[in-house]
Amino acid sequence: MKNLLRSCCIFLTILVLSSAGVAVAQLDTGSIQGTVRDTTGAVIPGATITVTNEGTQRTYNTTSNRQGEYNAPTLPAGIYSVTASYKGFGTAKVLSIPLNASELHRTDVTLKPGSGTVSADDIVAYCRANMAHFKVPKTIVFGPLPKTSTGKIQKFVLRDTAKALR
Repeated sequence: MKNLLRSCCIFLTILVLSSAGVAVAQLDTGSIQGTVRDTTGAVIPGATITVTNEGTQRTYNTTSNRQGEYNAPTLPAGIYSVTASYKGFGTAKVLSIPLNASELHRTDVTLKPGSGTVSADDIVAYCRANMAHFKVPKTIVFGPLPKTSTGKIQKFVLRDTAKALR
């Protein structure tokens, strides 16, 4: 009887100590993973992936493996963007990806063939072909979008910039 009581105490001690490790393992981080493909559906190994926390602007860099898959583990919870690029292809960006603690978020990316550079003339030509003539922009400005700490675009700053161009 005494040995049975001792065995039960040892078992309960081991159980309590092992469950403490499980409680510590629940972190406040998540992961973003996905596959990089071209427009035909073929995987792109070796693509450069940049995962950016839109609130802090901290970046995490990785590359896609032979199966075209990438993984950005242990990211703090927040709003993220994923940028993928590869030589001979344009750059693709997925914006405003919410990531919660202990979450695995899948974000697949498709890259289009081409250099990825667009000029103001390209934009105007596209607008002329697809929009009413009076809607075609007269001025095109390239630059970063002003954002808040949570990643939202600051429209009032864009309006002020547009007014200054007139």
